[in-house]
Amino acid sequence: MIGKPDKKQEARREARRRQLASGRLVAADGATYIDCTILDTSASGAQIRIGQGRTIPDNARLINVRDRTAHDFTVVWQRDGRAGLRFVHTYPLSSNMPEHLGYLRKHWLDCACR
Repeated sequence: MIGKPDKKQEARREARRRQLASGRLVAADGATYIDCTILDTSASGAQIRIGQGRTIPDNARLINVRDRTAHDFTVVWQRDGRAGLRFVHTYPLSSNMPEHLGYLRKHWLDCACR
């Protein structure tokens, strides 16, 4: 053997950074949510822990409490109480958010005050 065997190639396009931050998945109705842990992030996605048997609500947004952002996303994979998300759009949770997304700021404040 002349060289070392190739390691399994990384499927991600961007490096992720470990985060371990509080998060919340909030359904479009604003009333349904699941608290989660954000394990790592990149500019285009995140890996979260939601717990065994939990299902991500349809049309949900992910709130990153530490970064003060919310993300529209698609689920790339889900297994063993974790999920990989690809971000579609990111919203800063500032006081001048669009009115129809005001419920996200309320959820962020609820999480941040804990």
